[in-house]
Amino acid sequence: ADAIRSVNIETAAAIVRGGPDAATQFLRGKMGLALVDAMLPGISDGLRLFDDQIISQAVKSVSGFDMASLASDITSKADNAIWSAIGAEEASIRANPQKTNDPLLIGVFGLAK
Repeated sequence: ADAIRSVNIETAAAIVRGGPDAATQFLRGKMGLALVDAMLPGISDGLRLFDDQIISQAVKSVSGFDMASLASDITSKADNAIWSAIGAEEASIRANPQKTNDPLLIGVFGLAK
């Protein structure tokens, strides 16, 4: 909500006139990893265990496995997948706003073309 409240008229116009996932890219830039943390709190909480340097170093010394890299990779891939799905949905809405049956979206994206 904070990311959306920060939008000024110029930015809103650029998003409406932007590419098929302009709003998604804007929100991703504003939110960072906050969305993956909100949507998948169990993963985030579990991966925080490996932020502990002692645990991470102990696992690495015993197994040779770098848990911190794994945690980063999982978070990055989950984040990319979530934003990709959102971007695809945005592109679909922009391509056919009538399908949403939402008068506001139909008006905004119908006028933008």
